[in-house]
Amino acid sequence: MNGSVKVFSPEALFTPDVTSGCAPLLVNFNNLSINASSWLWQFGDGTSSTLQHPSHTYANNGTYQVVLIVNDVNGCSDTLVYPVLINVSQTTVNYVPQPVINGCAPYAVNFSDASGASSFFMGFRRWINIDQCKSLSCLHIPWYLYRFLNNMDAQWWL
Repeated sequence: MNGSVKVFSPEALFTPDVTSGCAPLLVNFNNLSINASSWLWQFGDGTSSTLQHPSHTYANNGTYQVVLIVNDVNGCSDTLVYPVLINVSQTTVNYVPQPVINGCAPYAVNFSDASGASSFFMGFRRWINIDQCKSLSCLHIPWYLYRFLNNMDAQWWL
């Protein structure tokens, strides 16, 4: 009599949709595990989930190691410690105008970018409206032409 023994065990696999960004950072986890019937996600910030495809919001700056533990119907398990850390940071506003110089209107002012931000909104006292990006400046190295005869403050948001 010939026979065979087949052994199956689960394999923990997943990918996050992002691995870095600003807080609060929403990460969606795509579970690619094989032969798994239950999942335990440890997000590295003291929270966990048993959902098959969880999403998690990292509220604080830091680096986080994500672990997935899977089990199959026979009680066998596998663990994956994701090899890439989730990096959550906060961008610091660091746009600096040229030194204050008195001039005649219209007067152009350039701003130097030292923030590393990938996007931002810059407004000026006369128009503080985030929907007026075309009227203001959403350039990575912005400038503004002062057309009026009074002092105006620049404000920016990342």
